[in-house]
Amino acid sequence: MVRGMRTLTAICVVILCTMTMPAFAKSWNEANITRDVTVLSDPSLSVPLSLIAREYAKEFKVPVSTIFGSSKEHLERILDGEEANLFIAAKPSWMKTLQQQGVIDVYSRTSIARNKLVFVGPEHSHEHVNSAFELADDIMMADADAMFAIGDPEYLAEGTYTLEALRNLNINTELEPHYIIFNDHFSLKKNIEKYNSYGSIFYTDALIYPSLRIIDTLDDGTHEPITYQAAIVIGDNMEGARHFMQFLTSEKATSIFRHYGFLSAR
Repeated sequence: MVRGMRTLTAICVVILCTMTMPAFAKSWNEANITRDVTVLSDPSLSVPLSLIAREYAKEFKVPVSTIFGSSKEHLERILDGEEANLFIAAKPSWMKTLQQQGVIDVYSRTSIARNKLVFVGPEHSHEHVNSAFELADDIMMADADAMFAIGDPEYLAEGTYTLEALRNLNINTELEPHYIIFNDHFSLKKNIEKYNSYGSIFYTDALIYPSLRIIDTLDDGTHEPITYQAAIVIGDNMEGARHFMQFLTSEKATSIFRHYGFLSAR
């Protein structure tokens, strides 16, 4: 089993608005609440969540910081007391850990979107490879250097769902010697692309990488549902976080998620 370089990556986007604020938002801001909202999110949400934060900022004149990185890193930041108002993850166990530590509002946990898991390969990969089983056969018939890239389940949600699916499909034993594991979301996709290897990523990530071909979209029955949940971090800006969370479940936000291939949480 080969371990990929454990590069810890986080992208921070601070979004300010310049437009006039609606009347009900004005009364909310006058309540002496810390206005800026810091969101720690799964990196697979980087494109739609950045746009949603921008729309929110334009509408309510509230600064929003979105930080994208592995949920394990986010969890550690929250437990260390670093600035965070809202936590979004695609793996229930991370939410459970924060809940057990008493650092999130347990009643605020809200599903905001869903995703699918896909096996991908190079754009010009073998045309006869069109399923998970054909992919496994192709790797087995290749040389010993053939790679199957996956996320490290300790850091990335897609890694957890991938290993679960491989076990349920009974192809994990054949593919395990070919695993190359990454704990960084962006390195996982870039290395599949760079080395023309096979791998497993979220469906929405495959859509934004035209150099990758979707070989198989895995049935929901092969793994637990991939649902993104948001929760408010206990602190001095819970009302601000709650207001942004409400916007995350609005029709405007939902339409942005859908535009980028995410499924409705409802």
